[in-house]
Amino acid sequence: MPTLRDIANELGVSESTISRVLNGKGRVSEETREKVLAYAGKIHYLPNQMAQALKMQRVNSLGVVVPDISNEFYALLFKSIDRLVSHAGYTPILFNIGEDAAREEAFVTHLRSSTVGGLVVATAGADVYSSLPESLLQQIVFVDNLPKGDFGCNFVGADNVGSSYSLTQHLIDRGHRRIATVVGPAGESSARERLDGFEGCLVANGLALNPEWIVRTNFQYADGYAKVGAIMEGDDRPTAVIAQNNVLAYATVRMARQRGMTVPRDLAVACFDHIDTYGFMRPVITTMVQRVDQIAEKAWELLQDGMDGHYSGETHLFDAEFHLGETT
Repeated sequence: MPTLRDIANELGVSESTISRVLNGKGRVSEETREKVLAYAGKIHYLPNQMAQALKMQRVNSLGVVVPDISNEFYALLFKSIDRLVSHAGYTPILFNIGEDAAREEAFVTHLRSSTVGGLVVATAGADVYSSLPESLLQQIVFVDNLPKGDFGCNFVGADNVGSSYSLTQHLIDRGHRRIATVVGPAGESSARERLDGFEGCLVANGLALNPEWIVRTNFQYADGYAKVGAIMEGDDRPTAVIAQNNVLAYATVRMARQRGMTVPRDLAVACFDHIDTYGFMRPVITTMVQRVDQIAEKAWELLQDGMDGHYSGETHLFDAEFHLGETT
């Protein structure tokens, strides 16, 4: 990328003169101005926005950290945040963790070095946040998953316990008594809360909890496919599965089909965040859907307050919406 120095060397004028022309400030002869603008246009010169932002002590980029961009929920979350922050003159930068806490810790260095002015983080369970000073924590809003550690933070998410309880009760009301659940890593708060809601509903209905039917995964497709298949071996198997995210639900439905099972006749499936934007997917999975737009809007509101020095350490939970599909 060409710099001010490159232009100055080419035209034989000072860098300060080039800067005055390109910024429209200061006195410069008309001849010099035209020459500089013509050459800058010829080489498609773009100003170093990062350097300008740091000079003005303002960074116009915001980071959005997600565990897995292939999950539709996180794709829609980024899209909603992009729409909101772009109207305010910020550019969102996507950091895809790949469910890797080490990568997540590396991305936090962008905030430390002022590459980004703030972060919206759907953490995969990294340990880095509890050691951050409040001056940096106020520039972070957590969504979907709480960070590790007992410290105040701004958090926006869903009522996972209540939503999971309701989804389990739906299957019980449909006559199911042998229900398994496919959950994510224990280090992610959403996984723990959804398991709490599931277990609480079974207890409230006097149903036994088979520990072998709590299937731990890394929240990704291949892991879910392999581990759900394992609990379907033999005759002693569940009649219904609650997948704690949409990716695990897709893995469960595929596994059932490849074993010659019909959903929902042979196996009922329900999940969180089955998001089919264009309505092409069949069967339509019964689901609890988090309110992505509301989460994004509240996260942006809290992030703006934090960047302005008004840090509250608030938690906001939104009810998820129940959508009856064709799988239960």
